[in-house]
Amino acid sequence: ANWQNSIMLQITCSFYIIFVMNFRVGLVSSILSIAAYGLLVVLLGDAEIREQLFLLSLAISLVLAAKRRLERSQRDLFFELRQKSDQVIHERILRCKAEFLNEQVQQTDQRDVPKPRSESSKTAGSGLIFEELYKDGVEVS
Repeated sequence: ANWQNSIMLQITCSFYIIFVMNFRVGLVSSILSIAAYGLLVVLLGDAEIREQLFLLSLAISLVLAAKRRLERSQRDLFFELRQKSDQVIHERILRCKAEFLNEQVQQTDQRDVPKPRSESSKTAGSGLIFEELYKDGVEVS
């Protein structure tokens, strides 16, 4: 029955460290807990308790290593997600600017098109383009 209590303690500590504590708090509290448990082992001097201390130390060390890796992976994923969202926002801003400029150019072209061979067409950017097209004999519809 004593070994069952030890296993239950290890499982409880493992779940508490993984799901409740962050890595730093888990590390400090684990070191203090193992030191306190080790002090009891020294005072009581029981061989079975020494074995339980070793198993508890090993289990908590593995759980802390897993917790550290989990937190690092979460941080990396969050950073990558942040970069992707910033990139998407930047691309959307560029697209809106391009669409706005395109719309302005189309509106300017529509105002300049009615008289492609007049003098006013030579001053507008699109008028100059149309003038060059007419010189080359290209049909513009």
